[in-house]
Amino acid sequence: MATILLQARMGSTRLPGKSMADLCGKPLLAHVIEILTETPRISRVVLCTTNLTQDDVLIDLARQYHINHFRGSETNVLDRFYQASLSFPDSVYFRATGDNPLIDPKGIGRILPYLESGEWDYVCEQGLPVGAVVEGLTESCLHKSHDWAYSIEDLEHVTLFCKHSGLFRCHYPIAPLSHHGPDLRLTVDTPDDLKRARSLVELGFGGVNCDFPSMVKTLQKGG
Repeated sequence: MATILLQARMGSTRLPGKSMADLCGKPLLAHVIEILTETPRISRVVLCTTNLTQDDVLIDLARQYHINHFRGSETNVLDRFYQASLSFPDSVYFRATGDNPLIDPKGIGRILPYLESGEWDYVCEQGLPVGAVVEGLTESCLHKSHDWAYSIEDLEHVTLFCKHSGLFRCHYPIAPLSHHGPDLRLTVDTPDDLKRARSLVELGFGGVNCDFPSMVKTLQKGG
């Protein structure tokens, strides 16, 4: 079992308020929450947002979906995750972000065994489209990263220090070939991204039962 820490805020510069942007009748963040809460072998999902008033609406959404929430620093996201882990202790954590409504629903199940084996501190699949990936790390990795990281970049990006410091055992397994599409975009960071996501959801993609290989093929065809 593992805990998902879901990073989200309203203060996007390129697409303001994107977490609550309409995606086929419901907020974009709601699509993310629905996938994550239905993912097997996950003990809980915790929305990790900021203390800013503008993010109150995200807390309301978390309550609507009956998931846990934690509020912390806007800029020191590593500390936000660390403090959340103290409130919601677990041996393994996954980092998901609120701008990825079309993640591979089976990705967590593929990489969780690596983390449970005790051989790796951080695991992330390679080859998936941008916005389809979730990152996994152990509690020890998260806590040591918090204690040892110091640069602004490391504090802004939760997993950057554990990946580049050379102090942790990082593993990058290759995703199934049917899921490959590293040049494709499923994340929502621009108006064009949101338009693409709407088209895919309208075609029936998304959710925990998404036929991910078929979605990749649709994207490759320009869908």
